[in-house]
Amino acid sequence: MQKKLNKQPLFARFIFLLLLASCGTSNNYIENKLISFELEYDKEKSLNFGDSVDVRIIADLVKREKDDITGSPYLSVISNDIDFVNDSIWVITKRPSNFAHNKVLVNLSYQEKSTSFKKQLAIKLNFNSEIKANIQSPYGKDGDAGGPITKKIAKYKEDGSRGYNGYNGYNGDPGKSYSGYLWIEHDTVRLLIEDELKRIKYCFQSTNKDQLFINAKGAKGGNGGNGSDGEMEGMALKDSQSLTD
Repeated sequence: MQKKLNKQPLFARFIFLLLLASCGTSNNYIENKLISFELEYDKEKSLNFGDSVDVRIIADLVKREKDDITGSPYLSVISNDIDFVNDSIWVITKRPSNFAHNKVLVNLSYQEKSTSFKKQLAIKLNFNSEIKANIQSPYGKDGDAGGPITKKIAKYKEDGSRGYNGYNGYNGDPGKSYSGYLWIEHDTVRLLIEDELKRIKYCFQSTNKDQLFINAKGAKGGNGGNGSDGEMEGMALKDSQSLTD
């Protein structure tokens, strides 16, 4: 499932537009012949599947050297390989199916009015940090909200009708049966994990031979849904009216 970096709230968008207005049209990236995007991160940092990385998104322009557009309301960031903690902190969640996989992909799109600029970029891994094999089962989906209430006037004309209870959350997937193989090849630790039921393989590797982490737990169930709101349909009582009428 594709994961998308959430857009900035309206207030942040207003501030960004205000900054653009204060600079005239010089920061209109597409009109100023946007050449490309690049991802700026510490390429010397030990980086492997399961790690987090601090990323800045840089626009390369013809008239200006570089602009940091991280968090721009015009920018869309989508990836199947990454969970976005915020605009700049990304967690690499891809489960590699081949030892040749050494990068994760990110799709960028910058949209201004009817004009857009799109590019796919990659974060390259050096496998210098320890193996973090996270193959935990998916969490259960949260329960649905309570259904609509039945409209009726309460007996004493002062209480609204009750909302229905929310539905139970769904069960998380149980832990699965895996086979694992660990060996050293060309000074690199390799871990092959196979899902015995689905026959899916996961291939992890690292130059760090000191430790490794494997998470193959079953997942917790989803939260119960919220109850629906009660409906206030009571009528005001007259001073002379009995509560038992």
